[in-house]
Amino acid sequence: MVKLSVPQSQIGHYEMLLFLTNLLATFWITGMIQALLPLYGKFQNDERKSSVLYNAFILILSLSLLSGAIAFLIKGLLFKVDGIASLPFYNLVILYLTLSTPTLLIEYIYLLKDKPRQMIIYGVTTHVLQVLLVIGPLLIDINIEYSVYGLIAISAIRIIWLIILIYKNSALTINKEFLKEHTKQGFPLALKYLISSSGTYIDQAIITTHFDPATFAIYRFGAREIPLITLMTVGLSNSMLAEFGDKTKLLSTLKEIKQKSLKLMHLLFPLAILTILLSKPLFPIIFSPEFAESANILMIYALIITSRAIFPQTVTMGLQRNGIALLASIVEMVLNIALSLLLLIPFGIEGVAMATVIVYLMEKVFLAYYNQVKLGIPFQVYTPVRPFVIYSVATIAVYCIARFII
Repeated sequence: MVKLSVPQSQIGHYEMLLFLTNLLATFWITGMIQALLPLYGKFQNDERKSSVLYNAFILILSLSLLSGAIAFLIKGLLFKVDGIASLPFYNLVILYLTLSTPTLLIEYIYLLKDKPRQMIIYGVTTHVLQVLLVIGPLLIDINIEYSVYGLIAISAIRIIWLIILIYKNSALTINKEFLKEHTKQGFPLALKYLISSSGTYIDQAIITTHFDPATFAIYRFGAREIPLITLMTVGLSNSMLAEFGDKTKLLSTLKEIKQKSLKLMHLLFPLAILTILLSKPLFPIIFSPEFAESANILMIYALIITSRAIFPQTVTMGLQRNGIALLASIVEMVLNIALSLLLLIPFGIEGVAMATVIVYLMEKVFLAYYNQVKLGIPFQVYTPVRPFVIYSVATIAVYCIARFII
């Protein structure tokens, strides 16, 4: 039986560092990429359109370097956090953050170029490398620092991959007009995603203030959405946003969202159910018995499929009601804090995960209500309601059985 041999507390410190440094990058890279999607089509009709990807890369790389510099400058402040001062590889994590952030462009370049096959090849390749270079050292009882080296190596490979993509698909010239527009559109969206993505960081901040690094590691190991679910639902939402540009095709766009989301449901709900069923038996095998409780957190996080599989936010943002989307994010953040603290008392770290799932779904309900009342677009027009309800009830039922009976 292969198990992790690295001390649980050391892994907790490692996870805490990734959490703190990723906090400096996730929100703005999401905002900048979301701003790029409609701008790409806009500049596509311009003679300078061929330099769009190159200029987006330059802007995002610059912001990544800035984030790395900030992470380095606040090093002293972070080292005051209990346990972090003993970590020998903080600078390596900063390097990983700086290198890896721009590479998030790769999936979106494939999306814009309509190359799903290449996207799959890229995803499979990098995930295999991650297993070999990051998880591998842990399995053979090598110091966890080598896993950080593995992350850096993978990021370097991704950067090279990205540079090749840029070279093949973009002119290498500076477009000041695009840079100005991208910055103007990207930063407001960055604020929205800072708020909307804060749920994860709020959860983890609550855990760090109420529990020790070892418990934090248990939570972090389990508090992860299934990557394929996130990739495919975000991909569908992003691909459909550009379709709202032609208001005469609104009804057909809504129907297309309904058709494509139904196909995703047939794939992603069974995947979530399978994850729930396999979490308990596989976690002690893949990691160690110390992380058996992480399976309970992962099972709860698998329930996020009930909100990921519906797309009222795509309609709201597609019709440029970004203020409402921002408001929904603010409400989500406030409710997440309150509900996490409330559920933490009776359920411990599982209560924090439960709060996240509940609040995510509440945000979607709010946006669906707004779409119907204010925009006159019923939920059923862009959502296959019956399959969604059946799949959701089945998934929740399987969770209850797997968590409390099996």
